[in-house]
Amino acid sequence: MEDVRTRLAWRAVAAVRPQAWVVDGTGFPKDGVFSPGVARQYSGTLGKVGNCQIGVSIHAASDTASCPLSWRLFLPTAWDEPEPEAEARRRACRIPETEHHRPKWQLALDMLDDLAATGLRPAVLVADADFRHGLEETRPCLGAPGQGRDDRARPGRGAAAARLRRSRPPSGLVPRPGG
Repeated sequence: MEDVRTRLAWRAVAAVRPQAWVVDGTGFPKDGVFSPGVARQYSGTLGKVGNCQIGVSIHAASDTASCPLSWRLFLPTAWDEPEPEAEARRRACRIPETEHHRPKWQLALDMLDDLAATGLRPAVLVADADFRHGLEETRPCLGAPGQGRDDRARPGRGAAAARLRRSRPPSGLVPRPGG
């Protein structure tokens, strides 16, 4: 991991004093197709399939704050196809030849490994179903019962969920899709 990102991650952990790290994907709606990684894909931000980029991030979260520790841009399979159009888009966006499609959970796992290599490890790691399966399959210790996984933890339940709910802004302050 780059020195700048390492220093930023350590500063964020010191400032936020996280109770958990949150693995999340965020959609960035786009009108065109010329930004890196743009494709028609599901976006939780949009609540539907739409033209967007997807960013994957690891956030440090506490009762009072949240801050990204690391982030990656998801590259859909359409950007990896050996077709002249896909190759031209990659060149125009300056995507290195070494970068290819990887599942979102793999991006998250790579970021967790990078952060661990700098000495940072989460007390608790929370992720939705998009990430959970891949993380559990490759790192059973992250999800095995009795080894840090709480099978009762579901959206809206448990102390961690309550802390995270309290840290979100009131719903009236957040723009909702279509409204």
